[in-house]
Amino acid sequence: RQGHSRGDAFPDNVVQDDDCVDETLGLQHAANRRQHLFRRMIHAISSRENPLLIFMDDIQWADQQSLDLLSSMLLDFDHIEDLNGDDPQCFMVIGTYRDDQATPSHLLYPHLLQFFAAARNLLVTPISVGPILEESANRLISQALHLPVRVTR
Repeated sequence: RQGHSRGDAFPDNVVQDDDCVDETLGLQHAANRRQHLFRRMIHAISSRENPLLIFMDDIQWADQQSLDLLSSMLLDFDHIEDLNGDDPQCFMVIGTYRDDQATPSHLLYPHLLQFFAAARNLLVTPISVGPILEESANRLISQALHLPVRVTR
């Protein structure tokens, strides 16, 4: 059906018939529904027995819609009917970004502030990684290729 997204690949408890997005809806409303659908999908496919790990590299290059979706995934689970305190979210997001590019004028910056401010509901562990030294890179390459360090220089 043109103009609708049914999501037949998802279990029935994730997408219901009224979860279709019509072309006539406003862009913000459509984005909200897309975020809601994504959160419901995460809830449906993750569990204590099968936790979900999402790895997102270089999020400083993400567009506004992707950053809004990321924020929604991490911060906006309160209003899904099936969720309660007995049913914790069983997923983890690992995001990498170049902190020298995430300046206050960058699209990512306000989202980072939100993540760090949500510390009571969201575990955020910043890890700074500096540049790799040439000798360390050489050691990694020699180990990966099973060659002596002197050969891979």
